[in-house]
Amino acid sequence: MKHYLYTSTSQTRYFIFVICMTIVFSASFLFPYIASAQDNPNSTGYRIAVCDGPAQAGGVACNFTTLILLVQHLITGALVFGVFIAIAGFCWIGYLLISGTQDNRKRAKEIFPKIFWGFIIMLSAWFIVYQILNWLAASAFQNILR
Repeated sequence: MKHYLYTSTSQTRYFIFVICMTIVFSASFLFPYIASAQDNPNSTGYRIAVCDGPAQAGGVACNFTTLILLVQHLITGALVFGVFIAIAGFCWIGYLLISGTQDNRKRAKEIFPKIFWGFIIMLSAWFIVYQILNWLAASAFQNILR
């Protein structure tokens, strides 16, 4: 018995929808664990919120240095996201190259330099900003602010 309700295109769309919803629901359940915003203040793991508010007993006080650390965490997170996007782009280029048609090969050769130079610019910008933020968080600069 042949079902006319699902064609191969609608099955593919349904499969993609199920995968996307699985990722969204998994991320929504895992995000509080990943963010670790209300974690043990003495924990050495990765935390987005690097300070514990006003100077509390045993906690990390919020000041200029912890603000710089927060910015560094957010920029590093953006870099990781950018790396995943670049990997997906390079995979897409590889798919276009091995697909065999001349149009796809031409398209891949047009896309590759854009993704490559975008990735290099992203890494360079991250390195420059990361070094500036390290300089701002250094103790010598903190003495200038006081």
